Amino acid sequence: MKRFCLLVFLIVAACALVGCGTTKADSPHIGTWEATAVAMEGLELPLGDALPGGFILELKSGGVYTMTSDGETGEGTWSGEGNDIVLDVVEEGSEDFTIKGVVDGDTLTFDDFMGMQFDLIFKRATAGE
Repeated sequence: MKRFCLLVFLIVAACALVGCGTTKADSPHIGTWEATAVAMEGLELPLGDALPGGFILELKSGGVYTMTSDGETGEGTWSGEGNDIVLDVVEEGSEDFTIKGVVDGDTLTFDDFMGMQFDLIFKRATAGE
């Protein structure tokens, strides 16, 4: 009976460890991304002085992100499969929504960013550790 209990314990422990390995900790998209341009109707323009404080997105392990723009920071959860990224946005006093983007190398593009009819383009600033 003791061997059976030990075997069950070892199986449960192994499953728990394998489950931990499937988190966002291994995602190649973890890291800091900086918005560099907007695109609309085929025209791409650098952000430059439009956002003097910058626009930074940090994808963290565990499926958490922070987004900082003009000195204000918000956070939420993110998920990704392959090259697709989904940010879940929860704002107090408004409806929750998602923002979907695609990673291509060191570029992350959110098409029709927040329904504003422009694409927001980020470049990788740092990779996750």
